[in-house]
Amino acid sequence: MSERSFSVIAKLREWSHAIAFAVVMATLVRWLLLEAFIIPSSSMERTLLAGDYVLVSKLHYGTRTPITPLQIPLTHQTIGGTNIPAYLDWIQLSCCRLPGYSRVKRGDQVVFNYPIELDRPTDLRTYYIKRCVGLPGDTLCIQDARIYIDKEPQPQYPGLQHRYYLRTAAALSDRFFKEAAIREYMSIKGGYLVHTTAAIITQLASHSTIKAVKCLVLPPGVEDPEVYASSGTFPWNGDQW
Repeated sequence: MSERSFSVIAKLREWSHAIAFAVVMATLVRWLLLEAFIIPSSSMERTLLAGDYVLVSKLHYGTRTPITPLQIPLTHQTIGGTNIPAYLDWIQLSCCRLPGYSRVKRGDQVVFNYPIELDRPTDLRTYYIKRCVGLPGDTLCIQDARIYIDKEPQPQYPGLQHRYYLRTAAALSDRFFKEAAIREYMSIKGGYLVHTTAAIITQLASHSTIKAVKCLVLPPGVEDPEVYASSGTFPWNGDQW
């Protein structure tokens, strides 16, 4: 073997060791310390937008031990840019959580795995982020779009949005909604369905094209199948969220 060939092999070995070390360290950091997440839905709008990247600490509530060990490092559900699964569910370990230095508090924004996604292992379900409004032992009730904890009304969080029906005299342009800072809207017969804040609705109510505004809140006892956990025994709904 020539000296040049030996030098190339030595460099390749050096680079492979460096890459392997970097992957191992990144995997440990991602598992133990913090991880980057993409906001998948618009439910936290006015605080976090769909598509935003956030770095989430795993030390606060305690790191969760791996459940699905047979997966490609630094991936989640699929290999980037494809629909090819990045894991094998042949082995499923028991879930444990290491001690954290704090506990979930009311008002915290927490990341969790979407519980209804039953076709994937627990730790590989889609990540959702929501605000914690109730703690163990609390009695939580929602009446007229207001949250009550142990019968005490809770403060309205800044940017809280509801679903409204706008009855209009004419079609509204995309530019109109953009200028009103409304990202979610849908045209229906006679008007539009929008998700926005009460303050923005107050401003829109005086617009000449808008003839009526109604906040859409499901009445008690009407079940919403999109609210987890869906149950005919306990018909609850979540339009107020």
